[in-house]
Amino acid sequence: RSDEWVAYQALLEPISKQLDLIIVVADASNLRRNLLYVSQVIDLNKPVIVALTMMDLARKKGIKIDVERLSDELHCPVVTINPRKNKGMDELDRAISGELQKKEPVNKIPFVLKTDLAPEAVDEIKKIFPAISDYTAVHYLIHHESFGFADETQERIENIEKRTDFNHTRVQAKDIQQRYSRIREIMQATVIEPDPEKKRLISERLDNLLLNRTWGYMIML
Repeated sequence: RSDEWVAYQALLEPISKQLDLIIVVADASNLRRNLLYVSQVIDLNKPVIVALTMMDLARKKGIKIDVERLSDELHCPVVTINPRKNKGMDELDRAISGELQKKEPVNKIPFVLKTDLAPEAVDEIKKIFPAISDYTAVHYLIHHESFGFADETQERIENIEKRTDFNHTRVQAKDIQQRYSRIREIMQATVIEPDPEKKRLISERLDNLLLNRTWGYMIML
């Protein structure tokens, strides 16, 4: 989608090193899928705050999230918010202020190590762009034609791809696999979800009641 591509380029353009802070809004009721994007932003090695929304919907689904433990696992602040009811916004403001006041450089533990993807190619790209993260280097290898690099830089990147036998599809597949493996560990440590077997049994009991020859007609009436 075009809006997603604009956000992607804004985060990965060399000018993005000037960003002070990134706030990622994540749906608590669908946390597993949202954590994939969160993990990718974290691996850009910039200050990040995760703002969890839909906590009320998550509770209705029987999902319980240990927010403090989630923050520890992600190595960044996690704040629950409900913009419609103006809840959690003060906590978000304090988290933003706290992150902006930090003096030490960002040094996050990456979700996926470059050694698991394309170490040689990543090292070569970082010789061209010394300030970028390993994950940004991977994306420059994959999508460098989409960024406004000079022709000489484009040629250097293409030569690195050929010399290191960089395979876009293989690297992307391995990246996603590694991320979901780590996300599964985080979910097990921080989230309690309803047992699907228990839900199935409840559904069967309701069916038995609603389809009962006697009680079924009375409930229908």
